[in-house]
This record gives sequence, structure tokens and C-alpha cells, in this order.
Amino acid sequence: SGDDIRTTIRMLRSKLPDVHIRTSLMVGFPGETEEQFQELLDFVKEAQLENVGVFQYSDEEMAASSRLPNHVPEQVKQQRFDRLMEAQLEVVRSKNEKRVK
Repeated sequence: SGDDIRTTIRMLRSKLPDVHIRTSLMVGFPGETEEQFQELLDFVKEAQLENVGVFQYSDEEMAASSRLPNHVPEQVKQQRFDRLMEAQLEVVRSKNEKRVK
């Protein structure tokens, strides 16, 4: 769950202050709502991860997910991708500024 991940990140940072945490995230999975995306965006801002890779969901012919309902429009996937990348850029900028002060 999100709370478990947050707890683990806090524990890692308390025991290893210089730890670098990275993850990969997907936006636009079929059925993803704006509310769910906002939770992900808030998490990225809160977690302050050092490296986040983001990719957009894309159909694969044989994948079960291609048959799921409520596919997210390409334009919405791109907007969500851009918003998430911008949030992560701000995290990295802030971390870098603290390192040079």
C-alpha cells in the first residue's frame, strides 16, 4: 500500500541519510482516474525520490490489459506524463540546490 511504501522510505532515510531511491512509474493504465493520478503526483512530491522514470501505458496486442475498459486517451496520458515529470524535475532541482548551498 502507499502507506507501507511511505513508511519504508522514511525508515531508509532515517537509517541511511545519503540513500538514493529510484522507481519507475506508469501513467494512463486503463481505468486510471484523475483522482488516482493526483494521488501518484502527490506521492512523487512527498517522497522526494532521487530518480523517477515515467512511461505511458501502451497497448500490447496479446496483453490482457488491452482488453480492459476505460482506456485513457493519448492526450490525457501525455498531459499526465508531463505533469509527473515536471513534479519530479522540481524535486531534483530542490535537492540539487540544497547540495550546493
